[in-house]
Amino acid sequence: MRRDAVYPMLALAVVALLRLHGLPGAKACSCGPSHPQQTYCQTDLVFKAKLISSEVIGGEGAEMIRYKIQLKKVFKGSEKMESVEYVYTPVDDLFCGLLIEPKNQNYVLSGALDTDGKVHVNMCGFNKPWQRVTHEQRAGLHGKYGAGCECTIAPCLSIPCTLTSDTQCLWTDGILGGNWIGGAQSRRFSCSPLPSGRCGWLPLPRPTLLPATSSRERR
Repeated sequence: MRRDAVYPMLALAVVALLRLHGLPGAKACSCGPSHPQQTYCQTDLVFKAKLISSEVIGGEGAEMIRYKIQLKKVFKGSEKMESVEYVYTPVDDLFCGLLIEPKNQNYVLSGALDTDGKVHVNMCGFNKPWQRVTHEQRAGLHGKYGAGCECTIAPCLSIPCTLTSDTQCLWTDGILGGNWIGGAQSRRFSCSPLPSGRCGWLPLPRPTLLPATSSRERR
């Protein structure tokens, strides 16, 4: 498992202990801004799946929601997803649980693989109904995001905004438009290497330029 996937799990374990013993610090989950490309590059798995059903499993204090899925397409981590039928998330949003009503709807999900081979998802990932994924974001998932993983995306949290490296792209959707997820950079651009050796924002291709749908990608 990637190191950046381990740290959130350790943090959740600490919060769980604080809550169990009634100690201060057990606050609700809070997710920082994360561009879809950033999530793609930093997570183990990104995939499209139909959510079939859900059930709560585990004992008190260790309850999880288990979603039964029908895998449609794997964008990242295909060698790890071949036989996956379930994904898991904390039952409580205090622990960043991803609470979804299945309704046989297709979703794009990002997650991490634990040492037992289970796929875990949480609300801080790139998770949304497939019909709400823009055509440009779909192009990103089909390879454009991965091609820019050597670049980094720096959210502008206060003005003046500054960059510390030529390989950074300044993300201003939240501070200029008030919406990190629905802004133009999030919906239509990727942070990509430029011929100069720097990184910069490039528009993702429109639908007519997308690769043909693979026969393995089921509707």
